[in-house]
Amino acid sequence: MSGLATRLRAALRPLRPLVLPIAAVALLLVLLDSAWVGEDALITSRTIINWVHGHGLRYNLDERVQSYTHPLWMLLNAAFYLFTREIYWTTTVVGLACSLGAWLVLAWRHRHRLWVVIGCLTLGWMASTCLRLYATSGLEDPLTFLLLAGFFAILLSVDEDRPPPWGWLSLMAALIATNRLDTGLFVAPALVWLVLSRRRGLRVSAIILGFSPLFLWLLFSLVYYGFPFPNTAPAKLETGFPLLVTVHGGALYLLDFVQNDLVSAMILLSALAVGAHAAWRWLAGRSVVHDRVLAVTSAGVLLYVLYVVVVGGGFLKGRFFAAPVLVSLAVLAERLPAVFQALRRARWPGRCGVVALVLVVVLGTYGAGLATQALTKDQRILALPIGRVSLTHDGRWVMSKWARIFRDRGRAAKRRAAVGHRVSAQHAMGFTGIAAGSDAILIDRFGLVDPLLARLPPEPGTPFRAGHSRRALPPGYAFARETGSLVRMDPDMAAYYARLRLVISGPIFSQERFATIADFMLGRIKPPVDDAESPRLVPAMMSSKRAMRLA
Repeated sequence: MSGLATRLRAALRPLRPLVLPIAAVALLLVLLDSAWVGEDALITSRTIINWVHGHGLRYNLDERVQSYTHPLWMLLNAAFYLFTREIYWTTTVVGLACSLGAWLVLAWRHRHRLWVVIGCLTLGWMASTCLRLYATSGLEDPLTFLLLAGFFAILLSVDEDRPPPWGWLSLMAALIATNRLDTGLFVAPALVWLVLSRRRGLRVSAIILGFSPLFLWLLFSLVYYGFPFPNTAPAKLETGFPLLVTVHGGALYLLDFVQNDLVSAMILLSALAVGAHAAWRWLAGRSVVHDRVLAVTSAGVLLYVLYVVVVGGGFLKGRFFAAPVLVSLAVLAERLPAVFQALRRARWPGRCGVVALVLVVVLGTYGAGLATQALTKDQRILALPIGRVSLTHDGRWVMSKWARIFRDRGRAAKRRAAVGHRVSAQHAMGFTGIAAGSDAILIDRFGLVDPLLARLPPEPGTPFRAGHSRRALPPGYAFARETGSLVRMDPDMAAYYARLRLVISGPIFSQERFATIADFMLGRIKPPVDDAESPRLVPAMMSSKRAMRLA
């Protein structure tokens, strides 16, 4: 038998150079089969369209508002849209290129262990629902995948005999945070570990230079938009809901992920177990640098998962667990060779024990998902957004029912804008915004692209829904956006909005504007909101009928 295996390996050896290309093509076909672009992604696309046509980096032409959470992803797509002048294929091809780039970075490290490339990185990606779905979607996840894979690959080059590549690590960390600020949590434990353990070889100048892209973007955002962070930050995080409500929503989001994406959940749990084992070896004084890298990488995954739970999760199934699962695949790929070598040396009772443990964990996780299914059945967590376009097998983009509804609302807003009625309040800003054209001014009832509503609490009694809390329009606000006059607004609200409008619409380099920006940053200017207007303690669950009415 061993002779047959040897002859078989010798016969297949000339085919080894073809394994990586074949695996890449197979993965590409799988990702293309589920390619789509969602409603929220088109909010960024409208900003890109306005910018390319000379209107500035803004969603509505009358306000400078950072309505996107992913500056680097926006800039990358804008660079290609400048030449293509097309939305769906552009963002899809860029996403696929970034996703395959992330896979290639991880696969290249294990090119001499092709069973790891095929069995872990390729089949693992294909079997993971969240990785498969968010390899496209038009959102920033593919670029996050690529940057995290690059950071992990550089981190693995750290050893005891030479100083870490401070410049490259800092640059990758800065790009990760510039792409989406909260994903910096992935790399924070690794950077803290390196700074504390390599203080003597610390190169401050290289670190500062590496982080310069993030510093420059925050400075640009502060000067141009008036705020260093995106408008989605107050809209999503400063809703006034008690911490108990947001954690409840985040816990349900995590349970929903375990129920509906078991393979991804097992990849995530396995990587956390690997990280815990590496941390135990570290504390026991038996670790090498490789163990410490895996420990701090897993700590970053755990930190990000806890953050997702604390802020309330999301409204798309598994979206905010896609990046943790990708990093988890990288951690497992690093540890699997050692695990299999240990199993080969172990006797049959030990091997059977490991198999039994794996089965217990898998069945236990699945059973826990079934046991908690009743808790999440009414939670509005969508497998895909109701507004989306999907790629068919013949290369056409097909709109969902709600995407057509949102598009028709945008066309109606465009017709009203043509006769002088430019302002309309909407609930969906992606397809509606693209169809409405640049002349229409759209007020976002969720506050994602509206700076005033983002800083107001949700309507009293509004159920908690991560990232999408409905706001009431202050009296006279639509008239103020239409005419510029504040006479119909409440005097206190008008005074607040006047100072906000100076920041987002006034001359960029005026001294009064910079003084007002400083007042906002120092908390001296606050919206005139009574405590009675803050959202009540509402469970993070809502019926599907109520959810569709809110849509």
